[in-house]
Amino acid sequence: MARLARIVIAALALLLTLLLVAGMTMGKDLLGGKLRTDRTVVLPAGEHVKGDLYLLGGTVTVDGTVDGDLVAMGGQVQLNGSVGGDLLAAGGTVVLDGSVAGDARIAAGQLTVNGKVGKDLALAVGEATLSSQGSVVGDVILAAGQATVSGSVAGSVEGSAGTYAQSGTVGGTVDVTVGQAAQPVQPRTATDAIGDAIRHFVVVLVFGALGLWLLPRAMGAAEALVRRRTFPALGFGLLGCAVYVVGAIALVLLIILLAILFGVLTLGSLSAIVFFAGLLALGVATFSLLLVTSYISDGVVGLAIARLVAPGTGGGRWGEFGLLAIGSALVVAVTSIPAVGWIFKLAVVLIGLGAIVLAAWNARRSGSAPAESAPA
Repeated sequence: MARLARIVIAALALLLTLLLVAGMTMGKDLLGGKLRTDRTVVLPAGEHVKGDLYLLGGTVTVDGTVDGDLVAMGGQVQLNGSVGGDLLAAGGTVVLDGSVAGDARIAAGQLTVNGKVGKDLALAVGEATLSSQGSVVGDVILAAGQATVSGSVAGSVEGSAGTYAQSGTVGGTVDVTVGQAAQPVQPRTATDAIGDAIRHFVVVLVFGALGLWLLPRAMGAAEALVRRRTFPALGFGLLGCAVYVVGAIALVLLIILLAILFGVLTLGSLSAIVFFAGLLALGVATFSLLLVTSYISDGVVGLAIARLVAPGTGGGRWGEFGLLAIGSALVVAVTSIPAVGWIFKLAVVLIGLGAIVLAAWNARRSGSAPAESAPA
């Protein structure tokens, strides 16, 4: 338990350190002015930056000139000047009144383009507007809730939008998939609920059977903890969820900071490796947690309930499988009860997850191997 507490404290310390590092970088010009961060970041009209520029802040305003690429991220991003390379912008509101000689890639809640984009414009936004003064020399690739094209596009317009309106000119083709009106949700019937419960039971039974076959000792240890140490298992379940949340936040912050750092140091390939490796690690951890909470915990708790109801029964693989089937069916039936089933499901998830975490912790302390095979 002490070692687990140290792990949790270390994760919290890592998160605090990352937040402190992020806070220390605010309000500073780093790498000779190549990276600028503050609550309000302004590139004055008279300033001419030769090379790339990274601007991070609550409000980012560019009135000057950037010869290279520009990366601007903030709550509000306003581009009034000119960019000689590509533009990468992200913010709640992004307004492009100036000019971009290269490609512009923008993610925002609301985007307004009143200026000129020299090549392609790729955007993922809630609301996008290319005003009558705006122009795009290349193509427009969009994913938007609302999109309005009143200016000129020399190339094509492709993508998808909830609504799309065009009064401007498009030199190429227009292929925009417009979302259809939402269909009314049909009320769930008793047949639907029963079908969902049966499908869930089958999946729980499959994972439980695999556990009894491949990891019989681990499965037995986890269900024994459910029966004998229910409340400690519940506590470990809550702790496991907390550790996952803290770890996920810390990992995301670490990925962002390292990606920015390597990007500023022009180590683009290393930045990409760190980014995708971090996302892969987070994805694997999230998938594993969802698998345990959705199905495996039901099987562990179900097996424990069956042993409590019918102590001394079972024995042999088929006997264990029979107990698993009976217990899992009971768990699925109770957690599928309308209105109150989610309460039982929450308890099953926390107790099952906690029992699995506690069993793994006990096995680690006793020096047991993490994986085992069923006896021949």
